[in-house]
Amino acid sequence: MTLSHRILVALAALSLTATACDSAEKSSGAKKEAKKADDKKDAKADAKKADDKKADDKKADDKAEEEQAKAEEKPAEAEEKPAKAEEQPAKAAAAALPEPGEAGPAYFAIDDKGVFMLDGGAFTKVKKGPDKLVKQMSIGGDGKPYMLTYDGIMVLDGAAAKVVAKTSFKKTGSVDAFTVTPEGEIWTAGYKGVGHFANKKWAVEEKTVLGDDVTLLQGVAVDKEGRVWVASSNKLHYKDKDATEWKDADLSKVTERKPFFNGVTVDPSGGLVASASSAVIKIEGTDKLSALSLPSDMIKTFDLLSYAPNGIGALKTSVKMLARIEPGGNSTTYKMGDDFQGTRVVALSVDGKGRLWIGSDIGVNVVGPGDERNTWLMGSVPEIAGKIKGILVVGAGPDLPEVGDQKKASTFSGTILLDGKPLAEAPIEICPEPSSLIKTTPCEDSPIKFSGTTDAQGKFSFADVPLGAYGVGVKPGEKWKITFSGEYGAKMAEGKPFDIGKLKFKK
Repeated sequence: MTLSHRILVALAALSLTATACDSAEKSSGAKKEAKKADDKKDAKADAKKADDKKADDKKADDKAEEEQAKAEEKPAEAEEKPAKAEEQPAKAAAAALPEPGEAGPAYFAIDDKGVFMLDGGAFTKVKKGPDKLVKQMSIGGDGKPYMLTYDGIMVLDGAAAKVVAKTSFKKTGSVDAFTVTPEGEIWTAGYKGVGHFANKKWAVEEKTVLGDDVTLLQGVAVDKEGRVWVASSNKLHYKDKDATEWKDADLSKVTERKPFFNGVTVDPSGGLVASASSAVIKIEGTDKLSALSLPSDMIKTFDLLSYAPNGIGALKTSVKMLARIEPGGNSTTYKMGDDFQGTRVVALSVDGKGRLWIGSDIGVNVVGPGDERNTWLMGSVPEIAGKIKGILVVGAGPDLPEVGDQKKASTFSGTILLDGKPLAEAPIEICPEPSSLIKTTPCEDSPIKFSGTTDAQGKFSFADVPLGAYGVGVKPGEKWKITFSGEYGAKMAEGKPFDIGKLKFKK
């Protein structure tokens, strides 16, 4: 018998002698306890799913990077097939961009810290904003900024956030994607299925309505005819307005390879766009799907698709390349190392001016609309120093603030244990994104890294470490062991020591 069942049985027994008022109070208390237990269960489920997603995303990027490195090691083979190289569009000349629209704020979701708004040259913490498990940030069809959190879908109103559609593991299941229509209705896709929130009520269809073989739902969007589109792992499904039957879109003419979808979103200039591992698909009707031709490295990994209200888009096309999609078919490419800094792109948004706001493992980059390049290294803006979970820019975005030097903690220290015992004289590194694709060390390619050796008690300490969030790599023998990226450091403070405590590894 569970704890909640015991509580209810006890209350039932007491109600035989208690007054009606007292009985009602105790029943209410039992419901609250049961709800707390459900919420705790939901939190654990979502936290585990978030950790799994974080690990899967990192493995996918590392695998793509490994394939890219292998491809680059074979120049002779590439030279034998010039036609393949010619298929990749060259960097387009700058084209006239549409009117940017009105200025608006930029929002940053930082793990273990909260959501922050940049407006008027200053950063402000958003009231009632979550400090973790922000899964998606996007502009709704009604023009308002929204985000998907553990509590549900929240709307951002200046420096405040409030829940407009509460989700729960029992009612909606764990939600992974959402969209808001111009009328303010909300559609979701997630573990349980497809959800619809209208008139303050949820209606959820089990994912089996999409097909018995459907497991993961990756995205949802509504086209201008009111047709709902859902991206599952390998298929695009749609349902006509007011219909009950779901159908599968024919993808045979737009991609030769089996696609692995990352999502689907509304293109304000008309239609929808779905991003997959090997293709970006423009949707202008159930029988009008076409593949967009976009620049990429040899290994394509299309992801992090977003649009500004005036139809300018942004997209990650490979591990080290981004593209700005311009109305009319032109695109502009941005390369890691040349145009922006970091080893991994984790968040991406675009504003009406055509500026890309890029969250990487080492900070924030704002590039464009022309040759402008701005990098805020981790620690240079203390409010957003940490692991970036999302960026969302409203309208034409805000003016960029003056950013100073990196703020640093006096020390970053800890103790390494291996099978419960201090690990002495072992190589150790910290950096924002330790790589599982290890050439010589996990932090070899990171622009922000610290290296050293543990002492006889397994302790380590690094001085003058920029504020931020770090992962740890340690080498107890022949092989390195690493933690999740950005696991430690969110509570660092300028000029003060920071200790992560005991970090436990197993052989």
